[in-house]
This record gives sequence, structure tokens and C-alpha cells, in this order.
Amino acid sequence: MKTILIGSTEGFSGKSAITLGLATILKETGYKVGFMKPLGNKLKWEADRLIDEDTQNIKKILGLSESVDDITPIHLTDDFLHKVLKGEVSGLEQSIRSAFDKISRDKDIVLIEGNAAFSDGAIYGMSDANVAHLLNASILLVAKYRSMKSIDNIITDYKIISEPERMMGVVLNDVPEDELTDIEDLVKPYLINQGVDVLGVIPKDFTLRSIAVGQIAEMLPGEILTAKEKCEELVEHILVGAMETDSALGFFRKSHNYAVVTGGDRADIQLAAMEANTKCLILTGNLYPSAAVLGTAQIKEVPIILVSADTMTTIDHLETLMGRSSMSNPEKIKKIVELLKSSLDLDAIIRHIDKQ
Repeated sequence: MKTILIGSTEGFSGKSAITLGLATILKETGYKVGFMKPLGNKLKWEADRLIDEDTQNIKKILGLSESVDDITPIHLTDDFLHKVLKGEVSGLEQSIRSAFDKISRDKDIVLIEGNAAFSDGAIYGMSDANVAHLLNASILLVAKYRSMKSIDNIITDYKIISEPERMMGVVLNDVPEDELTDIEDLVKPYLINQGVDVLGVIPKDFTLRSIAVGQIAEMLPGEILTAKEKCEELVEHILVGAMETDSALGFFRKSHNYAVVTGGDRADIQLAAMEANTKCLILTGNLYPSAAVLGTAQIKEVPIILVSADTMTTIDHLETLMGRSSMSNPEKIKKIVELLKSSLDLDAIIRHIDKQ
């Protein structure tokens, strides 16, 4: 049985998406794949039970039979961290090892999702390097590429691990199109010269950072007034409707897969956005739309989300949510699998698995 821990240089690097995509591809290849996220940090209450959202989604998508409590045996709550600081926590290694033994039963390979960042967890002895040592895992590092400074994070993470032989290589993720040439000509040769294998360069893709209409309503929060059946539609861009109607119409027509945030009293902007095929309208200030707007939305099947916050507060919240939403949408799953198949050196990864 083989084990790979997928870590990342920083939070929100696309680690969960890559873990899910790689697991899907390995299943298609014929491997019996298990999944574990030992330390749950994306927690929510459901039916009086605390669960990790990533764990719940991946368990469902991969059709795993194991309990979410075994997939994620430790929850990183504030109470847990307070107990760590007071020296009241023990037995973490045993808990993780015991859960892993159940997860790995009858599996060919187990993918382990690491902490938010590679060095996280050090205060309770469960950094990614610690977990990899405990479970005898190889490490695949994911680095979100924003500039050449991102290379510094990769080199730093490689240098802090005491068992460098565990490192499989790095995947550069979310790479802007205008950076791809520099990646090939400068970054990859440099990293290889530093002993870092580059196992993939994944270009930026707006589908992956998109958010479903239903998630927008849930997380703002807001009330969906129309076209609730369109809750799975994906929004890739957020536009603010604060201009004159003529300018707005031209602006909207140049965009695609967008939502428009505007005041509930701006019927002109709302109608212009629907004429230009917006994915949804987000109306601020708790101002109910006019009958004309509601009627048009029902005919065109455009969801209208009513929120109580003002426009700028809503925009700030949405900017935080974009790129951090769930991977449970089928269109997003299809896209990450497609990107990994075209961008990862899957042959090298499988060779590593087979010789592990």
C-alpha cells in the first residue's frame, strides 16, 4: 500500500482540488484509492455534529465507505488549540495512526490532504513533515504561483524537512497565462537545479475559482427569490452595477459567467444585466425588486439573491469567497480532472507510486 501526502506552501493553494482530481484519475487508472485529512480545519456543524467540509465532499464524490470521523480524526477547533497551549492534549499520533489503519485497509494508495500550509501544525507536533513520517508517506507539494517570489516558499519548505527523500516534487498551480513562458524558461530549470522536481504546471482557470449561485446565497447570506433550480450555476466574476444604464449594458455584454451586485432600487441596472445574460443578480440593502424585474427574472430563469448588507460590504465578502468555495460542483470536478490530465506528469507520479 502506497501513501502520498499532498501539502501546500500556503493556504488556498488549490490543494483540495488537486487531491480530489488526482484521486479521481487514479481510480480511473484502476487503483483502489483511499483518502484522509487527519486534521480538519474547514469545520461546520451538521445535524449536531462537527465535520470537515472538505472531508464530507470528497467522501461523497469518491464514494468512500469510511466514516468521516476516521477520515478526519482531529478537529482544529479553538478549544483544541487552547488545550494544546495548556499542555492538555496527548495521543494525537495514536489517533491518526489508528484512523489511518482503518482508512488504508484493502487500498492500493491513500492520498492524505495536509495542513493549510506545510509548516502548520508544528505547535502540536503534526506538521505535514510529522504526519508524513508517522504514516510513511511521500510528499507532493502544491504551490500557488503569483510571482517569482513564490519560488522562495517552495525552497523554504524543501529545506525545513528533515527527510528530503520523502519529497516527490512540486506542482505549480494557478499560473497566470502571461507567466507560463517564464515558468518554462526560468523557474523550472532553476527548481530542477535546486533538486526540486516540477511535476506539473497548472494554468489559472476561472472555473476552479468560481462559486455556485446557491453557495453565494448561503454564505452571504441571502434569500433566493427566483429560479432556485439554477442554484448550481457557476459564477466566475463579480461585477458592480453602479453606472449609467447605457454604460452598464455594454460593460455586461463584454463579460461572461458573472453575477451583478447592485442596489435593490436600481431596476434599470437589474434589467440591463438580465438582458446581457447575467448568471444571477445580487440585490443589496434588503430592497425588494420591482414587479418588472421579478417577472423578467422568472421568464429568463435568472436567480435573484436579496441581501441585507450594503453593496461594498457584499462585494468585499464575495471577493473573499471567490476561489475558496467547495469543489463539489460536477462542472468543477470535470475541469480539475481535465486540467490535471493535461498539466501533470502523471507518468512520473505513477512511477513513483509503483516503486514506493
